[in-house]
Amino acid sequence: MRSDQQAGLFATRSLFRSLSPLLFAIPLFVLFADGPNASHAFLSGLVLAIGSVLVRRTGESPIILFIFLFQWLQASAPIFHSNWLDIELKNYARIGGSMDSAVDLTLLGLLCLAFGAKVGMGPERNLDRQVLFETARSLSQSILAQFYIIGCLFGYLGQVFAWVVPGLSQPLFALMVVKWASYFFFVYSSIVRQRGERLWLVALAFEFMQGVGGFFSDFKTVIMYTIMAAVAAEVRIKVSSFLGIAIAGSIAIGSGVIWTSIKIEYREFIAAGTGSQVVAVDFISRMEKLFTLIGELDENKISAGAEDMIRRISYVEFFGLAIDHVPSSHPHEGGMIVWDAISRPFMPRLFFPDKAIIDDTERTNLYTGGAGGQSEGTSISLGYVAEAYVDFGSQLMMPALALIGWVYGRIYRLLLRSETFGGLWGMSTATSILFVAMGLDSSFTKVFGGLIVNLLVLQAFNFWIARRFFPWLKRKQL
Repeated sequence: MRSDQQAGLFATRSLFRSLSPLLFAIPLFVLFADGPNASHAFLSGLVLAIGSVLVRRTGESPIILFIFLFQWLQASAPIFHSNWLDIELKNYARIGGSMDSAVDLTLLGLLCLAFGAKVGMGPERNLDRQVLFETARSLSQSILAQFYIIGCLFGYLGQVFAWVVPGLSQPLFALMVVKWASYFFFVYSSIVRQRGERLWLVALAFEFMQGVGGFFSDFKTVIMYTIMAAVAAEVRIKVSSFLGIAIAGSIAIGSGVIWTSIKIEYREFIAAGTGSQVVAVDFISRMEKLFTLIGELDENKISAGAEDMIRRISYVEFFGLAIDHVPSSHPHEGGMIVWDAISRPFMPRLFFPDKAIIDDTERTNLYTGGAGGQSEGTSISLGYVAEAYVDFGSQLMMPALALIGWVYGRIYRLLLRSETFGGLWGMSTATSILFVAMGLDSSFTKVFGGLIVNLLVLQAFNFWIARRFFPWLKRKQL
């Protein structure tokens, strides 16, 4: 087939797949528009359709699409739940606040974020997709598995030494970027190869079990990376596979409900009464306690857990309180929060010992009138969209969010198309680095700092380790 015909076919396929979110948005609106919040539901469906079209990429990592979709779900959950309860959105929040305004501003802000990301990523190229596929097909299963194991060692050693050398904890924790990038690399390549090799399923099971035993029971992370790798590899879903997908989805939702129902007691147990985000008991004891708590669940606890999970997914209630509190009781900051976020990574505490410690709960209390309370063991973040509002107000926050999206898109593009460690490794590391920006509940101060540190750690790994020991990670030239 001629190159111009290939380009035309690729463009047609990209357009069709980009418009596919409309097929999801239309029935979603039909199902949930029937209620007291029809106008909010319409806005939610419109933002979903347009935003998905903007950031959808064919044959590449869907990391930015996942960021958009997950945050859209967090913003839209109160609309669907309110319609289900047959109450107005403004009465949904248990802590009060301008919930309806917060939801609408968040949805519009996400649309601006998607537009900025689209500009930052630039146009799709068939060449990028070809490079990714050819690299995956050129590697053996044993090399892929060995590299994943090495990536795991870097991640876990980083965590261990972070506790030994607290002053270097941030860059040491950032070594998890290498670990998750190697996992994405492994899964994507294994799926593309399509040679009946299933070693990546062992890695999936291992990571899932590791996540279950942690303080936050972070089993969802490995599931999300696996799905993103499968989407990037363009897995073709057969009709017969939908039953399996439905079962897997039901298990995921059920696990979330169960975890929400038991997490308070479980965290108290594994922290051994310290009130900190630490694991102070062994793995066997953690598993025994976990199964004991699950066995004690009854219908009332599960129902309450489902309610709490829906409300936990939603993350706009603090934003609603901030709208009531700023600027009526506290003035807009005029960019102070975003400037602190940008400057902080370039002010190491070694040279700036007086640099303020990031306290999410204190910031939330300041801009909501004390809604964050005095949390123990976890921090309560205001969320980056609410921070943009506090900084700039309801209008100027939109270009600020578009700029943040542009930064995400630009990082993805630069890593994917790097002439040295771009291609498949660049896409894998971009996915891992940008994962820190997944939720609405993230403070931009921590997100931006995490991005900078992750990029520096990645560059150090590429320069000192990959260039010497893993030269095959370099971008394949076609």
